Amino acid sequence: MLAATLGFGGGVVPQPFEDPGPVVRWGLPVSKLAFNVCAAVTIGALFFAAFVLPPSTTSHARSLRIALFAAGAWTMVSVFGLVFAFLSLVPMSLFDPGFFTQFVYFAQAIPLGQTWLVTILLTASISLIALLAQRPGHAAAGGALAVVALLPMALTGHAAGDQGHSTAVTALALHMLGAAVWLGGLIVLVAIRPQLNPDRLKVVIQRYSVVALSGFILVAASGVVIAVVQLNDVINLTTPYGLIVLAKAVVLVLLGGAGAWNRLRLIRRFGQPGSRAARTFWLVVGSELVLLGIASGLAAGLGRTPPPEQPIPANFPPPAEAVTGNPTPPEPSVVTLFTEWRLDPLWALVSVAALILYFLGVRQLRAQGRRWPVGRSVAWVLGLGLLFYATNGSVVVYQDYLVGFNVVSLLLICVMAPVALLAARPGTLVRSVVASRTDRTIGFAEAFVSAGRFSALRAISSPVLWAILLPFSFAVFLFTPLVEWSLREPFGYHLTIVCFLTLGVLLTRTVLQARTTRIALVAVGVFLIGMLVLALALYTHGAVLGAGWFLSLELDWRGGPLSSQQASSYLVAGVAVVWSAVLAATLQRPAHSAQTPTDVPLAKLTPERTS
Repeated sequence: MLAATLGFGGGVVPQPFEDPGPVVRWGLPVSKLAFNVCAAVTIGALFFAAFVLPPSTTSHARSLRIALFAAGAWTMVSVFGLVFAFLSLVPMSLFDPGFFTQFVYFAQAIPLGQTWLVTILLTASISLIALLAQRPGHAAAGGALAVVALLPMALTGHAAGDQGHSTAVTALALHMLGAAVWLGGLIVLVAIRPQLNPDRLKVVIQRYSVVALSGFILVAASGVVIAVVQLNDVINLTTPYGLIVLAKAVVLVLLGGAGAWNRLRLIRRFGQPGSRAARTFWLVVGSELVLLGIASGLAAGLGRTPPPEQPIPANFPPPAEAVTGNPTPPEPSVVTLFTEWRLDPLWALVSVAALILYFLGVRQLRAQGRRWPVGRSVAWVLGLGLLFYATNGSVVVYQDYLVGFNVVSLLLICVMAPVALLAARPGTLVRSVVASRTDRTIGFAEAFVSAGRFSALRAISSPVLWAILLPFSFAVFLFTPLVEWSLREPFGYHLTIVCFLTLGVLLTRTVLQARTTRIALVAVGVFLIGMLVLALALYTHGAVLGAGWFLSLELDWRGGPLSSQQASSYLVAGVAVVWSAVLAATLQRPAHSAQTPTDVPLAKLTPERTS
């Protein structure tokens, strides 16, 4: 019954539904509103427990209790969301015979039901982690899982439409994350206020203000991308959907103004004798909570409002446009390599943020009277430029149409960019300018130290291991359905980038920091052989890789998928040879045992009082 009703199986055309009634009609948007609030409080509480509040304090324990109850409520709300999603699609009553059977089928076999079911399982797991968490690392793990639990819902919103699917879904996920951290952190800050003494309260507010600023940037930037994708034309701002977007924009501007006032004026005067900054600060926080509540209500209303209808083409779209969801670009040429771009909100933000933070660190170092080699800064710009081009430039545009561009993208991300990024010595810069914490919380410096200790473990610090894994991962990705999966699923694409960037950084780092030059050179040789074998396999493989995707595009370009695939083999071999030569030359340089002026230990803060 359910499959026929929803148009699944047998090609049955969906029939119009009868009115499900006001309870069901309003149950789903209310569930989604409650879903957003519970998710925000859970993420905010776990963030505070991991990065803001010292362990073994009353405020830390209270934050974990808030996370536990919020995660439990998140799970229950997700259950209600699953029920209301089913009832809004299928004209059945809870007491109708066969309800349970159809409901189970919906949860297991229909994509919308599967999304809600996965969310329920994830939020239940977060509740368990919050119950057992004691250390900041435990809370950080729970917070990471809570962020993952937001992702399935990003696939169900209006932003997950056909046109610009990947960009819209990524922007919606960032929008939800920014709003969750911002709103949740503010709610938790108000809740734990009684447990904090004045000195600790000021430190907590300063730490949260950085997160609030990051959340504001995420919400604003991703909101603009979503609005552009959904509205498509300025005239659509006069539609109901456009008016709600404008209302959200006004609320966001007001929130930005309130946050700027707090950060630039009130927090600096917090705790000064005779100052009324503290009282004004909490009044502003109260107004922020009201505005964020209005924004959450508008978001729920936006979810129930259909976006403006896109113009219907007179003819069916060509296969390439129907499959990719984007207008087909011109045939690739030397010119289009520089003129074709497609914004990826996630990696654009990562690249810009990393660039700004790096140069802020350099400026702070120079303000302290210490120099920083210009070559390192140039290397950082080059590495981020390669990453940005691989994720926003013509490479990402054409990788939907030619398999060879997928190879080029991976070469830029995991072979070329890591060399430049590591040459910039970001770890040294962080150790030089970022103060370490003395209250056992996790800050920027502590995260870098932990990552360094993890990568120094004997089990994973062998460069030969990564020299084998990287070419092997290349082959597994290209010669299996993973390449098609990364093209169809936005989150699969981002996971692919993260995995290959991590592999590239670990290989380059372990080679440069190998115990002996002999081991490093062996790793370089193993990597070179593995990549040359991969290049040979690409050239001699007679079938198109990812044929289910690329051949369905039916393009008449001169360089087809197979030609592109074979041409990419030359790039694989060439890049591998150049990478190996650069690393081998670097390893032959005499080691400098003396510490450079900028290679200094972590700066120390004055010990902070715990609450």
